[in-house]
Amino acid sequence: MKHWRRRKRVTESSYGCEGIFKDHYANIRGCFAFGIRKKNALFAELVASIKAIEITHVKSQRKLWLECDSMLVVQAFRNDKLVSWQLKNGWSNAVNLSKLIIFTIGHIYPEGNTCADRLASHGVN
Repeated sequence: MKHWRRRKRVTESSYGCEGIFKDHYANIRGCFAFGIRKKNALFAELVASIKAIEITHVKSQRKLWLECDSMLVVQAFRNDKLVSWQLKNGWSNAVNLSKLIIFTIGHIYPEGNTCADRLASHGVN
C-alpha cells in the first residue's frame, strides 16, 4: 500500500492533516483528513504520519510507503528527539508498529501531490 500526504496551513492557527492510500497501480484505496488547531507544520506532519501507520496496522496491511514533504519527519524516524513531547507516546507506538510491516519512508516535494494539498484544505474545514 502506498501513502502520499502533506499538510497545508490553511489559517493562522489551523493545519490540515491528510493521507491518501494508494496501491502499487496508483489507484486510491482510501483517505483521511482532519484539522489541527494552534500547532505547527511539523506537529501536523507527525500526527498525519502516526495516523497513516495506525490505519495501516488496523487494516492489516503488510506494506506502507510513506511519502512526506518534511525532511524533519523523515529524520524523526532516526532521531525521536525531533518529536514534540505531546506526541512521544503516539510516535513511539507508531514506530513500533512500523517495525511489524515492510515500511519505507521517503521525501516528496510539496508540488508532487496536488490531490493531497486539496485534501488538507478539506481537513481543516
